[in-house]
Amino acid sequence: MKQLPHCYVSRHGIYYARLLLPATFRQYTHQKEIRLSLRTSKKLQAFRRYSILAAQARFIFNLFNSIMTNKDNTSEDKQRIWEILHLKHNGNTFEVQKELINKGIG
Repeated sequence: MKQLPHCYVSRHGIYYARLLLPATFRQYTHQKEIRLSLRTSKKLQAFRRYSILAAQARFIFNLFNSIMTNKDNTSEDKQRIWEILHLKHNGNTFEVQKELINKGIG
């Protein structure tokens, strides 16, 4: 298996993912990337977890971008979206996706 894209191994042998943030996110976070633990030291398991995480991140980034660029959304809507994402920033991205859908946003 090749090197995992956007991943690195800590000095303790744990795999981490680097997610590069789109420009619309950078306006709010002032960060270029997020680093998340994949909570495994096994390469195959890290690859599987990264694949899921990357797909979920793309979904969330695309959803966020479409909401933020939609002129029909008020600034209050945009702020509410950001608060949901910000609260779950260090959590599991699936929880963010589920919460957005439950709120009727996704």
